[in-house]
Amino acid sequence: MRPLQLGGGLSLALPLAEAAAAPIAPLIGPAQELRIDGQPISATTRAQDSPTLSWTPPAHGTAAGYGIGILLLYADQSGGATLSEIAEFITIEPRVQVPPGILMGGQTYAVAVRAIAGAMDLRGAPNRFAGAHGQSVVLSDPFTR
Repeated sequence: MRPLQLGGGLSLALPLAEAAAAPIAPLIGPAQELRIDGQPISATTRAQDSPTLSWTPPAHGTAAGYGIGILLLYADQSGGATLSEIAEFITIEPRVQVPPGILMGGQTYAVAVRAIAGAMDLRGAPNRFAGAHGQSVVLSDPFTR
C-alpha cells in the first residue's frame, strides 16, 4: 500500500455583508492532542473494543460542539488507501466513548474531530446555525483495533 497522508481543514460561512466589511479570519482552530484512552494516537496505538476518544479544545475560538467521525482505512484495487466513515458522534464535551462493536479487530482506523463554532443549539437542532459559523477538522494518525 502507498503511504497515507492525512490532513485537516477549515471552513467559514457568514453573511455577504459581513464578509465584505472586514478581513475574513477563521472562527475556530482545530482540536488538539487527540487521544485514545488517554494515550496519544499513533500508528502503534491499539484501541480497545469501546475506547474513550478525547482531545484538547482548540487554542483559537470557542467550540459550540464537536463532530467525531470514525474512519475505516483499507486498500483499494490500485493499492491506494481509501477512507470510509463508519460512525459519527456529536457532542459538546471534548471526549466521547465509542460504543462496543464499532471497531473491529485487525482493522485500521483514523478519527476526524470537527470543532464547530457559532450560534447553534447542538442538542435541539445540531445542523442549524444562526449567523456566522465555522469549523475546523483535524484527522488523527491511523491506529488499529
